[in-house]
Amino acid sequence: MATRTALFLLICVVCSVATVKNVTISKCCKKTETLSNENKCVSTSSFDWTLHIYNPANGRLLTPQNKIPPNWHLKEDSKPRCLRPALLTPTLSSYIPFLNGSVYVLGYDELVHSDSFCIDYKAVLICLREQPQSMSSVRVKKCCGKDAIFSNTNNTCIHFKDNSYKIDIGPGKTWAAGFPNCNHQEIVLTGKLHDAEMQNNGSLLLRETKTLLPAGNYCLEHVLENAGRSASIMVCQEHLPSVKVEHTKTNDLRFTIYPIALALSAVFLAATLAASAILPASHHVLHWRCQIHHVICLLVGNVLLCITQLMGKMDPTPCSLM
Repeated sequence: MATRTALFLLICVVCSVATVKNVTISKCCKKTETLSNENKCVSTSSFDWTLHIYNPANGRLLTPQNKIPPNWHLKEDSKPRCLRPALLTPTLSSYIPFLNGSVYVLGYDELVHSDSFCIDYKAVLICLREQPQSMSSVRVKKCCGKDAIFSNTNNTCIHFKDNSYKIDIGPGKTWAAGFPNCNHQEIVLTGKLHDAEMQNNGSLLLRETKTLLPAGNYCLEHVLENAGRSASIMVCQEHLPSVKVEHTKTNDLRFTIYPIALALSAVFLAATLAASAILPASHHVLHWRCQIHHVICLLVGNVLLCITQLMGKMDPTPCSLM
């Protein structure tokens, strides 16, 4: 992700250096038509654009987002000339149009100029450098792209080049970069790749929940704090059964050591109270009373924490009340 971020920032700098000029942008269909998922022009009554155009000069998206910028002049009914153009939509792929008329395609790590694509109200038809053979192959997302892995602690991708962290997705598939596009909920970890079953069309079957994830609804990545021989699966929470979402790894050794240590601590605290009870001569001392009250509080707290650790997932209401 660091490499991709650096590339994106470099593109922003290059785009911002040049003065924004009037540019001619091809519109795939006529003004009264829109581009369908079959690359055909069909009549439409909605003329709002779904563009999120980035302006490097101020580092913000242009507003309003349902209009084209004033420096864009549309050339209607004009499609790019290439053997197999790629159809990109906001829900299927990630792309960032710039104010100067270029488009950065995240999934393919490529900057495309205005003569190699056309836009329409809800899609972009674009010519990419890849050969037609590879364009027709199944694409699986690697969350952080090439030479990077995910850090749970920092909640971001970090540059990490290591051949031991390669991910095997089988023949007939190629890598794309980026996270799945979530509508409202967050992205969560939901197990390892070796616990799932990769299908020929790029979809992923989660054996435990019997959930089939389409290729665009998940990504694979190694997690720095939980790295192993198999990559982790990241998916939008909305695509999973709510009872099966795992935010933490339940078989972590720490969750076995913690309750044991807390139980031992509670035993010794109880022994301290018992020893104090058989020394009545010190009961009237103020220091002794403060110490006993402190020990009682620690004992109750450790017992409650031990119970919480042993129970695992539980209703948070009792914890809030305590």
